[in-house]
Amino acid sequence: MTKYRADIDGLRAIAVLAVVIYHLDAAAFDRRIFAGGFVGVDIFFVISGYLITGLIYGSIAEGRYSIVEFYVRRARRIFPALFFMFAVCAAFVLIFCLPNVTDQFKDSLIASTFFFSNIHFYLTADYFAPGAETQPLLHTWSLAVEEQFYIFFPLLLMLISRFSDKARKNWLVGITVASFAVSTWLLWTDPSGAFYLLQARAWELLIGALLAIGVFPAVRNVKLAETIVASGLTLIAVSVLFYSEHVLFPGPAALLPCIGAALIIHGGTHAIPVSTRLLAIPPMRFIGLISYSLYLWHWPINVIMKFAGFWYMWDTDARSFKLAALSLSFLAAAASWYFVERPFRRGTSSKAGNASVLLTSGGIMGALVLAAVMMTAISERVWSLPPDAKRILEVVNQGTNRVGTFKPVSSQPATMTLRCSTRRIASDCHRRSKTLLSSGTVRPRIWFPG
Repeated sequence: MTKYRADIDGLRAIAVLAVVIYHLDAAAFDRRIFAGGFVGVDIFFVISGYLITGLIYGSIAEGRYSIVEFYVRRARRIFPALFFMFAVCAAFVLIFCLPNVTDQFKDSLIASTFFFSNIHFYLTADYFAPGAETQPLLHTWSLAVEEQFYIFFPLLLMLISRFSDKARKNWLVGITVASFAVSTWLLWTDPSGAFYLLQARAWELLIGALLAIGVFPAVRNVKLAETIVASGLTLIAVSVLFYSEHVLFPGPAALLPCIGAALIIHGGTHAIPVSTRLLAIPPMRFIGLISYSLYLWHWPINVIMKFAGFWYMWDTDARSFKLAALSLSFLAAAASWYFVERPFRRGTSSKAGNASVLLTSGGIMGALVLAAVMMTAISERVWSLPPDAKRILEVVNQGTNRVGTFKPVSSQPATMTLRCSTRRIASDCHRRSKTLLSSGTVRPRIWFPG
């Protein structure tokens, strides 16, 4: 069983800060600070594979592993903060956003609730495209990959537990190599699939698993451990600072952050070098402790604040905007960790029986799906848009550039300004003039009065 290591919380802090700052588009000296910050997710995968495999592998070896208990522990760890975030996002979208946005959110909410949002976004969204900024649940794709992995992986470990130690390790090494090969192949044939799908990402979690089962020889020499950990930090720094969305990813490029994370974990397993102690300093440990909640909340807050920036003409590239988004993300994460995560993991809520946890989780998931199904109808009743506006939104929702011809009702036709916070009528177009309809912020479509 894997013991608690403060330096791994420090590694979590590096991973989540890389992702958060990347999503804020923070820049200095006319250059994005963490242009490759998205590799923080890959670091999380390695950490998760190491910790969870250590838990499962040790329990199986001792003959006390329960797959039901494992899933209950996962539910207590993952569900409370996640479901609360879902509820807040759903309330925001329902109250402030137009029916077309609500309809998109509904589909992503259902997919995220059942942990197949990676497949949903694979079919509907490009992670690096500008349109991704309107998807509050886009970041749940990585949670979906993890949970899909942990549906199958415990069963695999139970199956190969009857084999010799060498055979078990060979099986896992073989599967890791196969997944990496799939990732590399998809990178050229289906880049979106390489990014989102489990079969192309499993090798990253399996690198952590290989560490946990002792595939690599132990490092007990402090100087050697120092070199290993420092090398790992260097690999992560290079990928975070010098990668960008233009790098073919994941595939071979993901080796840098994944091997970097693996070196840091492995170097600090038996020896305790200075680098490991630095990762364990209190500020890093705290950020690592709240890293799950920080990951959950930073992206929805970023999306919501960009909506607000549009409403109130707040420059979303301004430092004040990004500082506000970062501050709110940390406040929400700290509150979520203290008031939601901890009580369910350590307090009285954690004493609930397995059946109670599973039934409650299933009930909440059902309620979320029911709420999602009802959202579009409620939104349409709240907004009561005129027919022409509905036609426009239908076309926008289909993702097409064809709007069609909309004839003015008079020589002084009115246009409706479609915004999430207000609706107003403006007589700002005239006979034979061209009126621009902007869908989103950067994709105007031209309307020609007939």
